[in-house]
Amino acid sequence: MPSRRGAFTLAELLVVIAIIGMLIGLLLPAVQSAREAGRRVQCLNNLKQIGLGLLSYHESQMEFPPGGASDVVPFGVLPKYNGTSGGSSWMVYLLPFIEQRSLYDRWQFYGGDVNNAGSGWCNANNENLKSTTQLPGYRSPSTSLPLQSTWVGATGLYGMISTYAGISGAVDNADNGNGLSEKRLARLSSNSWGAGGIVSAGGVLVPNAAIRISQIRDGTSNTLMVSEQGDMLTTQNGTRVPWNASNWNGWAIGTCFYFNQDKDGNPVYIVPDGSQPSQQDLRTYSMTTIRYGINQKTGWPDGTDTSGGNCPMTGVCYSGGANTPLNSTHPFGVNALYCDGSVRFLADTTSNTILGNLATRDDETRKN
Repeated sequence: MPSRRGAFTLAELLVVIAIIGMLIGLLLPAVQSAREAGRRVQCLNNLKQIGLGLLSYHESQMEFPPGGASDVVPFGVLPKYNGTSGGSSWMVYLLPFIEQRSLYDRWQFYGGDVNNAGSGWCNANNENLKSTTQLPGYRSPSTSLPLQSTWVGATGLYGMISTYAGISGAVDNADNGNGLSEKRLARLSSNSWGAGGIVSAGGVLVPNAAIRISQIRDGTSNTLMVSEQGDMLTTQNGTRVPWNASNWNGWAIGTCFYFNQDKDGNPVYIVPDGSQPSQQDLRTYSMTTIRYGINQKTGWPDGTDTSGGNCPMTGVCYSGGANTPLNSTHPFGVNALYCDGSVRFLADTTSNTILGNLATRDDETRKN
């Protein structure tokens, strides 16, 4: 009798497919978890390199760079209250210290028109540079944010969104119960048309002032310098929006107002003359003032990529909100760079009290 060829029956084939499907289902979360672990490590390395750059800057200049400068003296050529172009962020000043000297050398901290003599959104040279340059070290690989800003500058060019924000300080105890008596603040009134929120100069990367290590009285290992804003926020109607410190005009923009400095170099907010446009313009791009908990991503006033939110009331909006929370797509928290160059993971269960203290360079002298 001829031999009979063996073959899978339909039932056996279905069983095999089911087993393979179960194995894939079991392995997929592990693969995704491994990928996220790798992305988180890369994000941590990015912050370590930023930390090395900031410490090298301090060694060279005997101070940290400003968190953002509105091109007023000594960070530019403009007189007081005239720095309305946004200026340059700490990420611009850091370029020579992260192997981007050639880019920095092409940057202009001045302009030909005295009314637009800044380095910010009206400077065509700088707008072109930032729109054509990608800096992976300024973006977490885990981010859900778009690569480029959703708003264009005066030249119609888009800039890369950074997922890292300098920490300029924390709000007062009355604003979120953090136990701090912080008076180095500028804030929008509730009926203001302007943008920004509550801005503190109690941290390390602050608007228009350069902080020295000697001013960090809590110790460099206890004070935050940079952390993450790498995920989308969700408004009350469920819209996901890419609001963060640099989305408005990219990684390079600084601030539209300034803190003056006292004789010891500490920033002191000076209320501008009523005729000055900066009175209601407290946008601190590339920086954030701690006001909310880590990963507080939902329930914000409605808006879109290019409109909405409520800066005067919440400090969170599309146009340079000064109080956008620290956030990331990493499970359970954010990576954070400290002033000693170390990078640690901050859990989203961290209390406002602890977070406010970490964001303030001298909180021990400012507790209620």
